[in-house]
Amino acid sequence: VSVMTENHGRSVAYVYGATSNKMRGILEIGNIVSVTWQAKSMDQMGNFTLELEKSHAADVMTDAVKLTALQSACVLADKTIPESEKHPGLYSSMCALLSSFADDFIWPASYIFWEMGLLRELGFGLDLSRCVSTGTTENLLYVSPKSGCAVSASAGEIYKERLLQLPP
Repeated sequence: VSVMTENHGRSVAYVYGATSNKMRGILEIGNIVSVTWQAKSMDQMGNFTLELEKSHAADVMTDAVKLTALQSACVLADKTIPESEKHPGLYSSMCALLSSFADDFIWPASYIFWEMGLLRELGFGLDLSRCVSTGTTENLLYVSPKSGCAVSASAGEIYKERLLQLPP
């Protein structure tokens, strides 16, 4: 099982009885759990003992779009955050994102800001505030995959095949 913690970053450990009916509801993606880790030495994988605190998966189970966003955020965090590397800001923003799913109006923007924060935290920040070429803030249509910055329609016209579309 992989968990994201505030003080120890992303951690992986074995969970005894993970396939049991008792653990099924606890091991859902996006759940908030209390974690106890133990191993014979720091070099070993170790095992987790988990207790459910809040089940976010159960809250979004009836909404396919929210459930997809929850799964996406958890998989992105699991696949991109290096193990045992502390990212307290990402932990806090993930908690805020999970809580935002309760509000149908706020959660889409929260997801976008969380993903941008993840990129920034990992060293791939985006600057979508102005055109990287001209400095204008008007008519931004593209994103440069090389710089991660916005590009205006006029500046990006000749390079539009190599640029990414900026969503409205």
